Amino acid sequence: MKRRTFKKFGFKGVDLDALLDMPTEELIKLFHSRARR
Repeated sequence: MKRRTFKKFGFKGVDLDALLDMPTEELIKLFHSRARR
């Protein structure tokens, strides 16, 4: 596990590394599903 100086960020249970690896369409789906609520 890499050491990080910042707090581990997660969005809807997905960690930041996964978000960065994700295609933009997937991110849009995640953000829009949250915005609808």
